[in-house]
This record gives sequence, structure tokens and C-alpha cells, in this order.
Amino acid sequence: MLTQLISDKKLIEQKLLKPHEIHDLEPHIKPFYHAGVYYPYARHARNPKRILLKLSGEALMGEKNYGIDSSLLEKYSQEIKEIHNKGIEIAIVIGGGNIYRGIESEESGINRVQGDYMGMMATLINSMALQSHLEKLGCDTRLMSGFNVDQVCEPFIRRRAIRHLEKGRIVIFGAGLGKPYFTTDSTASLRAIEIEANIVLKGTRVDGVYDFDPEKKKDAKKFNENGKITM
Repeated sequence: MLTQLISDKKLIEQKLLKPHEIHDLEPHIKPFYHAGVYYPYARHARNPKRILLKLSGEALMGEKNYGIDSSLLEKYSQEIKEIHNKGIEIAIVIGGGNIYRGIESEESGINRVQGDYMGMMATLINSMALQSHLEKLGCDTRLMSGFNVDQVCEPFIRRRAIRHLEKGRIVIFGAGLGKPYFTTDSTASLRAIEIEANIVLKGTRVDGVYDFDPEKKKDAKKFNENGKITM
């Protein structure tokens, strides 16, 4: 799935240009929106050098009701490695909905802020699991957190994250933004801008953007095209 998405000729050409070469060729092009996707710093979808992949926590469950399907995680890791071997720099943000979802915490009597922090720790569990699978395949990785968890990962520092990517490491961003009331989708968008990613790709359990969760509402409306006004 992921390999096919990145290898599509509409997204990537055979020759990958280095960041400074892209700037030299297209210094006049400003950041722009296309098909609902934000492309910063004149780098575009036809020649991605650095991508940010957003995986939902639910995408790790497989057929389970909760938790992590190890076989599915191994499959994702293999596809990520194949993409990385093409010379593409990869950063990843993972949700935590397969373990705990902070926005639903108030229904169980837990304070929303407390619940959001619990959800951030769930994303760290998923991030550590993915990191382990990637390293088992021989990938060099770094896990960076939105808040300090010194024993298992390093804090997010923009310049350090970019340097890791330039050195060929797969960077995983855990614990969201480290602040409550923000989703991991918001994290993916912000981190992509901070690391100057060419494109954001989202892998989830559904096949597009809907006005409601299609797994909970069968007549949910799907948006085939989205713009800033629609969103």
C-alpha cells in the first residue's frame, strides 16, 4: 500500500534532486496548496525528497478490537523500509487510538487534559513498537517526543530532527505536540512544516475524508476533493 503510493509516477520521478538543487531550479515558487495538500518551500509532489507519514493508531489493530497486530506492524515496517531505500527521507507520526483516545476520556469520568496526556503516552507505545520493528529490519531510527521521556527517546528539537533525516535516519515523532487539545493530525501538519517536508501522507482505516466516521455512520459523506474552504 505505502510502497505503491510513493512509487506512483504522479508522485515521484526517477531522479531525486537534492534540496538545494530544487531551490536553485525553482527559487521563485512560493509555498502553495494543491488538492488540499500544503507544499512548502517550492518542493512539490512530483519530486518528494522528504515525506511525513501519518499512521492512525487504529491502522495498527488489524482485526483486533484494540492493541497492536504485530504481523501488520511488520508489514508496514517492510514497506517503509522499501520507500526509505529509494533515497527518500521519512518522518512518521502515529496516533494512539488503538490503545487510548483522549477525546473520549470525559465519558469515563477522566479529566480531558489528563486524558489527552494519557493518549500522548499511547502514541509513544505505538512509536516504540514501530521503532523496534524498523530496527529489526536494519533501519537506523530516532524517536523524538513532544515531552521529555529521557529513558526511551529524545525531545523534539527541530534542527536535530532535520539533521537526523539528512543523515538517513527514519524519524518517529511520538507524544503529539506535548500539549492537550491537539490531535495527532495537527501534529503531523505542524511537524511537516517544521521539518520542511514535501508532502504529508496519511494512512488510516478508511479510504478518504468524510464528514463523519464512516465506521460509525454508514451514510457518512465522502469528499472526493477538499480545499481550504471545505475544511
